[in-house]
Amino acid sequence: MARLAQILPYLYFVVDVSILVFAFFGVSYLFDQNNFFKEGLLILISLIVLWVIVGNYTKLYRSNLHNGFSTRMGSYAKSYIIFLVLFVTMVYVTSKFTTAVGDVLFLSIVGFLVLDAGANFVLVNIISKFRRRQGNIKHTLVAGAGDTAVRISSYLNSNPDFGFQINGYLKCKNEECKVNEDAVVGNLKD
Repeated sequence: MARLAQILPYLYFVVDVSILVFAFFGVSYLFDQNNFFKEGLLILISLIVLWVIVGNYTKLYRSNLHNGFSTRMGSYAKSYIIFLVLFVTMVYVTSKFTTAVGDVLFLSIVGFLVLDAGANFVLVNIISKFRRRQGNIKHTLVAGAGDTAVRISSYLNSNPDFGFQINGYLKCKNEECKVNEDAVVGNLKD
């Protein structure tokens, strides 16, 4: 179960880079830019490096508790915007491309953004549904039975795609019990 959390960042990265390569070569093929291939590889490598830098900067591939559906898609939107701004800046600064090459680059980036947003929307949705159906449940004990335990329970129960199921609470000494007494499985010393 914990393996999924370790594999997910790599899965997202492989999907992103694969779609970037697919969009680039797909558009190049459509425009029949055979003479573009040599400098195209350099440009493609530059785009991949740019995406890796943006992904690292935005922490896109860091897996944590808050990688729920809306948070993940928000991270992608932020990454796409930064990537697009940097790409346009890079093209503007170098601006030695012919119109055909510029068209290939522009359509490759648009294709990447559209295809990648769609693919990641589907991927994040599948993973969220998998977690909700208890395919990746982490059985959890909460240390405490007071107000903080109630807030933690509420938060985790309202975000089932995080994959945490609270199996009980451990009561700390001198703490007023705010959770269901039947859910308290012992005290912190236990």
